[in-house]
Amino acid sequence: MVESTYRCKRSIMSKWAHNIGDAFDWWVEANPDLYYAETTRSAIPDENANNFLIPIFYPLPENYDWKQERFPCYPTSVEFLPNQSVTVNANMQKAVDTGNVETFYGCFVEKLIMEDGRCVGLYARDAATGEYIKCNAAKGVILSTGDYSQNTKMLQHFCPEVIENNIQCLFTNVDVEGSFTNQGDGIQLGMWAGAQVQQSHAPMIHHMGGGADLSGVGVMGNAGFLNLDLNGKRFMNEGAIAQMQATCLRQPAGLACYVTDANWAKTLKAAPLDHGAPNFGMQDYWDKIEQDMNNTVSGQANTITIANLAERTQMAGTIYRADTLEELADLLGYKGAAKQNFLDSIAHYNELCYAGVDSDYGKDAPYMVPIDTAPFFGGTSSTGHSSNPMMVTMSGVITDETQNVLNKDWEPIEGLYVAGNCLGGRYGFGYSTPFAGNSVGMAMTHGWTAGHQVASDKKFLGEPVEAMEAPAGGPGGPGGPGGPH
Repeated sequence: MVESTYRCKRSIMSKWAHNIGDAFDWWVEANPDLYYAETTRSAIPDENANNFLIPIFYPLPENYDWKQERFPCYPTSVEFLPNQSVTVNANMQKAVDTGNVETFYGCFVEKLIMEDGRCVGLYARDAATGEYIKCNAAKGVILSTGDYSQNTKMLQHFCPEVIENNIQCLFTNVDVEGSFTNQGDGIQLGMWAGAQVQQSHAPMIHHMGGGADLSGVGVMGNAGFLNLDLNGKRFMNEGAIAQMQATCLRQPAGLACYVTDANWAKTLKAAPLDHGAPNFGMQDYWDKIEQDMNNTVSGQANTITIANLAERTQMAGTIYRADTLEELADLLGYKGAAKQNFLDSIAHYNELCYAGVDSDYGKDAPYMVPIDTAPFFGGTSSTGHSSNPMMVTMSGVITDETQNVLNKDWEPIEGLYVAGNCLGGRYGFGYSTPFAGNSVGMAMTHGWTAGHQVASDKKFLGEPVEAMEAPAGGPGGPGGPGGPH
């Protein structure tokens, strides 16, 4: 809610928080062969390599206190690997086996059937035959067709910065007719039925670690180190991960860097466990990066190894080491006035660190570590008016707390519900990342609650959870496999 500047709908967020545990248990129940890894880096038996679940950021780093984060949130969630296909297919088969479900593949819904303001069914076109199918809805229709990340006209209208910055879509899937998917079909169907659409829209554009590219540049991750632009000037709160991508898009295009010193480990250990953060909770990772940093040589580029986000594999990247800040500026590519700005910016940053308050950008105190002890380290990246690929859009139709679609007068359109990336009120201006996977978790939960609601004759809101202290996590506990997330 806070990261989204309160542009989320609290009742929709609460519904997710109160029901994700039950929804997740229901989801995995259909896949009894799913293997549960105990830690992020646990070895997976060969026979389970195509169907397993890992906890992300587990175990948590020693002495790490998630309550001290700018946006306190228990960071451990889970990830299906290598993907969710086994679990998705198992749930589909489970539904079909009940005898109460009829599936239609390769069919495109083109119109909702409205009678006296109520949605009572739909018309769908069968791509194979060209014929139309009429589906009558005894209780309701749920729109859950995904986002509009490949619909240029919708992006131009709702997310113009995506078009203006030439941000490409990561998922370029096609349907049975060879056309791009993710066209916002469900949102458009809702709008044609009179639905209200949220006003601010949220594209999912990640900043995944200091601008790291395929060569590993910027490989220290989103670690809270001082960042400087092509003019050698600081331009953001480096500890506010959710703001990084938007901030970088609004800088002069060109060289950028991060800078640290002999006390690099202090900053790294204070880094938030957010998207692109180095997972220093992995002991083998920590041992490796300490070894690599100890082996660096001044006056040149060096190779270090790091695990970015919650990846089960490590990646190599480049870091520069120097005995003086002047030498480091040269290695990073700063010259003339930009080099002097580089040195002045670091001197001013040190003043803020010793004062204990970042009066320029408001970075939290644990990340404010002065850069004044040799050797000095830095890595290069870039800012510009383009970005990492967009994964999805996460904005849609406005509903009440039961996910019943509302019209422009805030009145419910009877019989019409939404879930997934068709559902509005979940994000403000971008992806909020206090922990990984919350978008997928919401899609799972709101699909489950929408199904319950449509099948019910009363409001299905779920039961509020009791306040509790978050345990360390692990199998069976919140944040661990089999527990609520």
